[in-house]
Amino acid sequence: RYHLYGLTLASDFVFSVRLESATGQPDLTFQRVDEPPSRADLSSHTPVYISPHRTKTGSSVASLYRLPDYHVLRFHGFAEYYVGADTVFGHVLDPRYHYMLEIFFLGNAMSLWLEMHQTLALHASAVEVNGGTIAFLADSRGGKTSLAAQFVQQGFPLVTDDILAIGSPPGFLGQRGYPQMRLWPDVAQHFLGRYQELELVHPDYTKRRVRIGTDFGQFAVSATPLQCIYIPERYETTDEHPPITITVVSPAIAIMELLRHSFVARMVDALNMQQQRMQALSVLIRSVPVCTVRFPSGFDHLPRVQTAILEDYLKHRSASRA
Repeated sequence: RYHLYGLTLASDFVFSVRLESATGQPDLTFQRVDEPPSRADLSSHTPVYISPHRTKTGSSVASLYRLPDYHVLRFHGFAEYYVGADTVFGHVLDPRYHYMLEIFFLGNAMSLWLEMHQTLALHASAVEVNGGTIAFLADSRGGKTSLAAQFVQQGFPLVTDDILAIGSPPGFLGQRGYPQMRLWPDVAQHFLGRYQELELVHPDYTKRRVRIGTDFGQFAVSATPLQCIYIPERYETTDEHPPITITVVSPAIAIMELLRHSFVARMVDALNMQQQRMQALSVLIRSVPVCTVRFPSGFDHLPRVQTAILEDYLKHRSASRA
């Protein structure tokens, strides 16, 4: 059994990622199967969602089907997941891509299951600061992991990298993911001083696995209340002392950004779960500030960005306690 996103996960699957061990009754079971658990022929069903992204062969990357007992998330040519109420079955479609079963489970399949159980799954990295969670919300290469790594390097525990699970109101806890970061070579070189001997996340990409607690930094020991969400906006400049600007966004923009950065937003829409998510987000933005942080690109500027974020975060904490 393992701790994952605030849940107890039971699985006999051998993960490459080091998950924290847990005890007690499982909330979710993940099982790899050689045959699909449903006899339904997916070719006779119309998918409720088809990804607009394409594989090298031109087919859609993923499709989502609604069956009586499962939602079936199929990554064409790679793997499929039968997502049930308390069980997810993973089925490899091509043995050459067995390593993808873990990657897609910890990402898309897990995010879908969380959203089905009234837990927001945002595309974000997060760290713990003074007993609270601050999150960095961005797309891939948007700066969220670099910001989190800057904080981790300075002794702040990592909460999650890539997916932030947030429980439903009235409490909004930043649930811990797993003790790993995935860094591009230049980011790993900057923060660790090395990257070549680190394990690849995927054989077709250069991103590396960085194990928190052994390779780098420390992992949060428990979930803490989400206190602030920052949306990085980087810009290029040659100025010697370029400005760093942090601005609280309007509720309308906050909702739009949170929807845009939901990890499986289009799948949630296809399953008609928009209303429950909108209700949760509406409550969230009334209690958690959402801010843009505009800062110059470049590793040399990150210490100043961290200082500005900490000052802003402490200001919000003081205001909430007043």
